[in-house]
Order: sequence, then structure tokens, then C-alpha cells
Amino acid sequence: MSAATPDPKSAASPIIEVWTKDEFVENVLEAESPVVVDFWAAWCQPCVHLAPIFIALAEAHPEVRFVKVDADRARPIAEAVGIKSLPTIGFYFNGRLEDVFIGARSRPQLEKRIVALKDKAAGKGFFQRLLGR
Repeated sequence: MSAATPDPKSAASPIIEVWTKDEFVENVLEAESPVVVDFWAAWCQPCVHLAPIFIALAEAHPEVRFVKVDADRARPIAEAVGIKSLPTIGFYFNGRLEDVFIGARSRPQLEKRIVALKDKAAGKGFFQRLLGR
């Protein structure tokens, strides 16, 4: 990892790094909580820019699982999921891909989608969110 990219494997990191298809299945597809997956690569400048935002979001939303997949070093996962561009952020719930953002996004854009994913996990529909219930 470059100096600009915090190490998601550090003990204090709330982010899980996966390297194999089995780890992806266990940590993403079989997860009981909502999952946000960052497909990235070290050479990708927008990915490097996104890294501290992803860490901050993981710290702000401990009830959501945050996962990073290095699309170069874990190419079989990226190919199996159909990743064509980086960064790609996948939003998963109950083993299903609920949404995907391709390209760099702002923290508010990501935060809005994460909150919607959490609401879905909590059983809140559109009207409950609208009414603040």
C-alpha cells in the first residue's frame, strides 16, 4: 500500500480485506449485516482518493460491514463479480447486490446510499424514511 492509502488490515481498521472467492462469499454474500465493498487498485488515483473516505464511513457506520477487494491482486473475485472500472463500490444485503457506484463519489453520495441500505436492513420502507420513523 502507498503511504497515502491507510492500511485496512491494521488492528484499528474497521475494514475487512478479502483475497479469495471463499473469503468474498463468507464476508459479503453470507453476511447478516449490510455490506459495502470497495473494488480498488493501487495504481488508481480515484481509488487512492476514496480510501480515507471509505475508512471514515466504516468508522461512522459500525453496523455495516466494509470490505476492500484489490482488483489486481484478487482478480478472480473482480472477474467473477464483473468489475470493469475502478473504483467500483458495491452495496450488498442478504447476499444480493442492491446497488453499484462506478467511479469516484463524494462522501455525502456514499453516506446517503449507506443510510438507505441500513434502512432496508432495518425493514424501513420509503414512507417510514420520509416520515422519519
